[in-house]
Amino acid sequence: MLKLKAISIMRACSIVWCLHLSLACATAWAADKAEVVGLSAETSRFSWDNDFYFFRDAQFSNIFSYQHYSAVTPSLKNPDLWYRQSWAVQQTIHTPQMDTPIQQRNQDVPFVGSLILQHAWYHFDHRQLDAVAVSVGVAGPLSGAEQTQEVVHNIRDLAVFEGWSEQYPSELILNIHMLKKRKLNLGQTTKLWDMSVGVGGGFGNLSTHLAAELEFRLGQDLPAGFAYVPNTFGYHIHTMANRSSADSLEGSLYMSLMLQLNLIAHQLYLDGSLIQSSAKSYKEPIVGLGVLAIHYETLDYGLHFSILRSSQNVQVSQAKHAIGYEYLGALTYDWRY
Repeated sequence: MLKLKAISIMRACSIVWCLHLSLACATAWAADKAEVVGLSAETSRFSWDNDFYFFRDAQFSNIFSYQHYSAVTPSLKNPDLWYRQSWAVQQTIHTPQMDTPIQQRNQDVPFVGSLILQHAWYHFDHRQLDAVAVSVGVAGPLSGAEQTQEVVHNIRDLAVFEGWSEQYPSELILNIHMLKKRKLNLGQTTKLWDMSVGVGGGFGNLSTHLAAELEFRLGQDLPAGFAYVPNTFGYHIHTMANRSSADSLEGSLYMSLMLQLNLIAHQLYLDGSLIQSSAKSYKEPIVGLGVLAIHYETLDYGLHFSILRSSQNVQVSQAKHAIGYEYLGALTYDWRY
């Protein structure tokens, strides 16, 4: 048993090392950054999404992500647009409630872990955003989710979560994503607020869905572009589609609200893997998501705190021990080069 666990840990570490090596290679973008400052500069971002902010520990419970964004350059597609690409590595942990009896776990959500590398390309300006992305990775024991949760629980002096042996078998993940956003012209004459609409979707064994969204920003010296939204559930593309405003030398402080409606055909964490589907699909096919965030961005760094709350995403009439909705906080830090 110890030997198998050691092999699993070594495999997970190998995958993490390969993903980090890919990220290191990706930082070698050829661009003259001497005059690129602020939000247009090459940027690294670390995000920790967790439900312990709201005294929970179930369903999507812990998400770590590291993201790296290239410096903004003029788009070859359209000189009036800006171009940026990004790489992100993300580990997601999805579990039933800890106090659900083991013999009743079939009435709660399953244990699932994933480790995903996403590469995105997008063109944008202060009024539009067009993005595509590809996600590859692994789900199941090779994701290292069990080991990460054990470390986090040891740090927080929590009991070890029994039941990871029920996790889906390891499976490769491949997903494509798209996103389009457009600003609404509502006659505003100041930089204090703006509003945009968007459509997007994904296709693959991580998530196959369509989405429509509304984004609202309000605050001081709004950066040109769009707000950052955590990619907690895999429904989004990791983007940094904004640039520093002319008045942002002292920093931009603003809030954002994103409302999203998702039509979901397949979702790995509730539908099961393609190799071994779960006995039942507990997901709701229509799920709403709200993300309320506060942002502080300067020429050198950025801080974000987001609150994510979904509508009912689990059919609790079947999964009677499930909480049935997502409620997390996401703490994010950016540093620029």
